[in-house]
Amino acid sequence: MFRSLRNQRRRYCSLERSGGDVESLEKLSELSNLGDRLLSYHIKGSDEGRGLEPFGLVEVEHGKRGRLRVKVTTLGRIVLSARIKESASSPSVGRSSS
Repeated sequence: MFRSLRNQRRRYCSLERSGGDVESLEKLSELSNLGDRLLSYHIKGSDEGRGLEPFGLVEVEHGKRGRLRVKVTTLGRIVLSARIKESASSPSVGRSSS
């Protein structure tokens, strides 16, 4: 589970930077520099892996003309906060201490 979450962090951080609520995948695509299809895959998941929505980290609302509105859940904010703190406290790979 955490391996999958680690792989999702970049997309999730883009969503979080937007205030946690993006009105469409187009807008999220602009924020993350990733294509709509790739974002949809990471949000919804696939047969091989779970996305952010099945983990309960985001909610997805279906809008007009097939648009997907994506919102960060409370659980999503907690997990992201914990992962950021964990990353900040871990020593960086390749950094020398002089």
